[in-house]
Amino acid sequence: MKLESNIPKKQIFDIFTRHFSIQGWDVKVTSIIASAEDGKNYNITVMILLIIMGFLTLLLFFLGILFWIFAAAYYIASDKHRVKLIHLKDNIYETYTNSSLANKLMNNFISILEKENKISLIKPKPKKPTLEEMYKKLLEVYSATWSSGLAQKRLEKAIEETMIKSKLKREDAIKTLYKKHMGG
Repeated sequence: MKLESNIPKKQIFDIFTRHFSIQGWDVKVTSIIASAEDGKNYNITVMILLIIMGFLTLLLFFLGILFWIFAAAYYIASDKHRVKLIHLKDNIYETYTNSSLANKLMNNFISILEKENKISLIKPKPKKPTLEEMYKKLLEVYSATWSSGLAQKRLEKAIEETMIKSKLKREDAIKTLYKKHMGG
């Protein structure tokens, strides 16, 4: 997610540090990156199930111990929750998160700054589909009405008719049909 700030980088990094420090996260700040991490990113349900399976299968001694080993390995291999606020240029920043908890806290941080009019989200520009993507999407639309073999024949016929009727090249005919069916 990209952000644009109307406050200095030092101030936004200070607010980031306070926000995540209050949550008990370890914060690190360099000249261009503010990052924070906390605890292990593991699913407590999986841990509980592995431990319970270990207890239930304790009668089968080795299988029970194996489940406990799986639980320990799962916990050890779990990554920490991480967030990053990266200064790209001027007043432009990009955020990264690696878990739902990290994402929730980053969104909370962003909403606080938005309410104070210190930042604004930069909306990504919609990507224009390639000619191949347009064709595939048209084929999906035609396949919803006709069987796949017939859909391709109908689409090819519509492309040819558009080429003849509007005196267009194949590429432009596909674009015209795409606009007609997709509104784009």
